[in-house]
Amino acid sequence: MPNISLSALLVSILLVLCSPFSVEAEEFSLLPVSDAPELGGSEGYMLLYVDAGGTAPSFEFARIARADSEPLPEGERFRFVTKPHKITLKGLANGFYLLPMTKGQYQIIRVNAPHYSLPFRMSTDNRPEWRFVIEPGRTNYIGALHINTERSASHVEIDLLNRIAMQETTIRELMGETLHTYPLAFHTGYRDDFYRDTLSRKNIEGAQ
Repeated sequence: MPNISLSALLVSILLVLCSPFSVEAEEFSLLPVSDAPELGGSEGYMLLYVDAGGTAPSFEFARIARADSEPLPEGERFRFVTKPHKITLKGLANGFYLLPMTKGQYQIIRVNAPHYSLPFRMSTDNRPEWRFVIEPGRTNYIGALHINTERSASHVEIDLLNRIAMQETTIRELMGETLHTYPLAFHTGYRDDFYRDTLSRKNIEGAQ
């Protein structure tokens, strides 16, 4: 048996205990847009479109150490500063849902997509397209999560499509007056250049 010093063993134990994957995730449920509660001073809404098949789909996420509102560049190292949180999607009809969250940058670390006797989970802990930012006092759209019901024992189609340009009109119609109090924001790990170009044109037109 190899010799392991006591200090090295303690460090290993601490790393495991501090890992966001080593503790059971605290579970939350998404709210219908019509049930949007008032936000606290350090909170923003996470807004998500859900299209999730399966018997008990869910996803887990944790906050990362970064203060900037722009997501981390691809390949940049980071560390988690919270334990994981789990959002259950079981029984949700297709549509928009939200959840008040503390401001900060987050990484979706795992998507769970069991289907009857077929277990499945996909790790997303280091993929930039699964990151998002919560700005306080804003409605932060993070994308459309699709989990296909049709699947095999080893594969299921899972996507987070975070292109706001395709959904902005629907979001504004659905949320109405809420967006006057908590304006729409969009900071995800995948740049929507069409949306940015549209915003630039609106700003130029508004200044004329």
